[in-house]
Amino acid sequence: MARQLFILRHGEAESFASTDAERRLTDRGRAQTEAILQQSLPELRQVTRIVASPYVRAQQTAELAAHVLQLPVLTDARLTPDSNRATVAELWSESPEHDVLLLVSHQPLVGGLLDWLCGLPRGQQVMGTSALAALRTDVVAGGCADLLWLRQP
Repeated sequence: MARQLFILRHGEAESFASTDAERRLTDRGRAQTEAILQQSLPELRQVTRIVASPYVRAQQTAELAAHVLQLPVLTDARLTPDSNRATVAELWSESPEHDVLLLVSHQPLVGGLLDWLCGLPRGQQVMGTSALAALRTDVVAGGCADLLWLRQP
């Protein structure tokens, strides 16, 4: 049975805060995220769970998706910027097969995860802020997924 996954990079964030984890979305980041979510709403209606990094900007981005999709946000520390892509693949494979996840995270994790899952050369897919990707696979492992589309604001 084919599984689907959506990967959303957080929206544009402030340049500085007390810590990187505390950086908040800018007005532009909110607007771009809302636009990409609305553009992708027909496909995103399949999402059954939203899972986000604990960083403020990812939480704020996930809350925008939660509002549109009427789903709660689950927080997972495996989605921070420097997390291991195989650990994130594990998060996906741990979920029931019928679940369609929307993962909200950061670079370099999201771009590296996308490349690895799709068997692409490292750095081939750059996910700008508010970028959204859709993937499908029968097996959650490196090189086994198909990139259905990647939308950038």
